[in-house]
Amino acid sequence: LAKILSQDPRLLERFMARSRLEATTLRDQLTLLNQSQQRLTQELKDGLPPADQPDAKLELKNRIPHRASEAERIAQESAKMLDNYIVWTPRDLNVNEGELGTFKAKLIKLVATASEFSTQAADQESAASLDTAEELYQQLRAFKDNLPDLLDGISHPKLPSHIANRTQEAEKLITDVSGWIRKERMMEAGHHHLAAEVDQHRITVDTMELTRKLTGLKAQCQGISPELGKSAEAFLATMEMDLVPELESSQVALGDDQVHESIEHQSKAIAHFTKAEQELDTVMDGIIKHLDSLPYDKNPQIAEGTEPESLQELLAMLEDEARAAEALGIPCCRPSNLLIEKDWFKPGSSSGSGATAGSTPGPSPRRTMQAQAQMNQAKEANALAERLRKQTEEALRKLRRGSGDSNAGAVARKQERTWDTLGSKLEDHMRQGRGNLPPEQYRKAIERYFESLAGEK
Repeated sequence: LAKILSQDPRLLERFMARSRLEATTLRDQLTLLNQSQQRLTQELKDGLPPADQPDAKLELKNRIPHRASEAERIAQESAKMLDNYIVWTPRDLNVNEGELGTFKAKLIKLVATASEFSTQAADQESAASLDTAEELYQQLRAFKDNLPDLLDGISHPKLPSHIANRTQEAEKLITDVSGWIRKERMMEAGHHHLAAEVDQHRITVDTMELTRKLTGLKAQCQGISPELGKSAEAFLATMEMDLVPELESSQVALGDDQVHESIEHQSKAIAHFTKAEQELDTVMDGIIKHLDSLPYDKNPQIAEGTEPESLQELLAMLEDEARAAEALGIPCCRPSNLLIEKDWFKPGSSSGSGATAGSTPGPSPRRTMQAQAQMNQAKEANALAERLRKQTEEALRKLRRGSGDSNAGAVARKQERTWDTLGSKLEDHMRQGRGNLPPEQYRKAIERYFESLAGEK
């Protein structure tokens, strides 16, 4: 495998892309959301006017570093989209020729614009960075809208999924850039509370999405013990019934320029975030304790007929692009009798699955329990989605009532916010930092490393 990778640059790029698919764990995501909420709340507190100036408005004074870091992240995600476009174009198609080459040139120009945007934001060139952000937004929209045209002139079975993945990446970037632009415009107009509302909306949506991902935790824990099931139920209740409503109320208050009221809701949300982290840690400790208690064979024998994956099978795994794998964050070094570690993110399996000594085909009680847990998970996910939808509708109704009939036009415009992402469009892009590309200057070193493994000079 190392020899083949050293001789095939595109295959090596796919191998490296696979290795970067370790997503931030679900447990980490909860902490990152908590930290984002704490930062936003502190920004609002620092921006409150003095008590002796009741007519003064909120002023987000410490916004410059945050806006620059956002612009840098957008530039990095744009570069990653270009790299993915090149790496995951079907290998029997030339990415530098025809329509594929035309779209690659557009992406290179887009990445250059994103890099210029990041530099201007870091240099605090407010007007220039806003203009460049507008240009980047238009380029992203044009790129996304025109991507399906590739399917008209090129017939390939793997191209549609490749186009769909790049479309999702472009949609995420469009949301981020439009949110950045809206915040800058609101800041320039003196409506700092509306700039903060954009950030609060993002935290709220991401928290709701994380809650949805963790819905199946209760069913899984009930299969271990009733006590652990109750712990998981308490955690989900904190997320769904306590945390999310406070986040929604905070967003509505910011939209109505009720900053003090919003801070109160945010402070309660931070307390709920902390409580949820502690409850999730309790659940994870219980799962680990259960796994450690399971019997295992310290000296397993390889089952007759067990074969390691062939070179052809390993290479076949690099044919199709995989999605990032998210896990709860439980350490994988539990006592086990696993003989074969399969960590190549094969479709339908997860990292750490493998053949066990003495295993026999056919459904086991544990598989039956897992199937039942999956059915329960699906039912609970549907119920949670319905509850979250009703909560969002209620928040919008409160917003309309607070705005009054005379401001119906403003409410309509608020509902058409370009930074607002529909729940049906949410993706698994909650990771922060681990999916970055290696610096270009390290690519040769990586190639030489694989050449050395292959025994070549």
